[in-house]
Amino acid sequence: MLLNIIKKIWSGGIELRIFSPVTLDQALLLRSELKCTVLSGGTDLMLKKQVLLSNESDLLVLQKVEELREISVKDGITHVGACATQTDILENPLLWKVFRDVVSCMSCPAIRNMATIGGNICNASPAGDLILLMHLLNADAVVQSLHGRRTIKIHDFITGPGKTVLKEDELLTELCFEDSLRSYSYFYKKVGTRKANALSKLSFAGAAKYSGSTVSDIRIAIGAVAPVVVRSAEIEKLFSNRSRQELKDSSYSISKLYEKYLKPIDDQRSNAMYRKKVSLNLLKYYIERVI
Repeated sequence: MLLNIIKKIWSGGIELRIFSPVTLDQALLLRSELKCTVLSGGTDLMLKKQVLLSNESDLLVLQKVEELREISVKDGITHVGACATQTDILENPLLWKVFRDVVSCMSCPAIRNMATIGGNICNASPAGDLILLMHLLNADAVVQSLHGRRTIKIHDFITGPGKTVLKEDELLTELCFEDSLRSYSYFYKKVGTRKANALSKLSFAGAAKYSGSTVSDIRIAIGAVAPVVVRSAEIEKLFSNRSRQELKDSSYSISKLYEKYLKPIDDQRSNAMYRKKVSLNLLKYYIERVI
């Protein structure tokens, strides 16, 4: 079954076949039969055009698979389809304010209309903005193949820069997380050369659940300062169920505990010293001023 095959000649005389299924079943069948590169919006992959050409693999385009764009809440779980675009996320009333805060800092409207949450996750960049949020929400990545379905915690799904545990016959189909997390208070800060439409030099996100003056649950995630997003359940558990004042008084201790996890690099966007210092400053600001 070869659906909507388009033959296209790229520079250098290389011919690539582009397959555009319209259902998930068709996409999974094609994924199992072909050596292919998967894309939806293609906003990241098109930057790697020469890599695509050198691989000479077919392209599997998921843009027309509407079931992969669905956003819903069922039995207390929010489901976001892997092909939901940034615009879908920005405008959907089922998703709460922190999603709009993150997406509005990511790109220009034209790119938001194409770029998908699944692409951002599978690209597995340490600077991925939605990756940071998915870590904060302790999201599940749901992957499927003709052989079945797997649910993988986001911190296990991404193993390093550009690396995931996706098998060659699998597709990421959705991201899932507890809908009760909408009751938390969120803080998000992206540091880049511009407010939006620029890769993060680093990013920080915090979430807190309150019970009176007590912070019953605290979550902290820091991006672009290590091979994967920095989040420590151990530190969070240590400082949950504390009063706000106790947390403020412990800001120095908390920052010292997180410091050992920060392993930034020098690159064209920033340097390691800056990333580490600003990350710790944002952490202290969040603990002392926001909470």
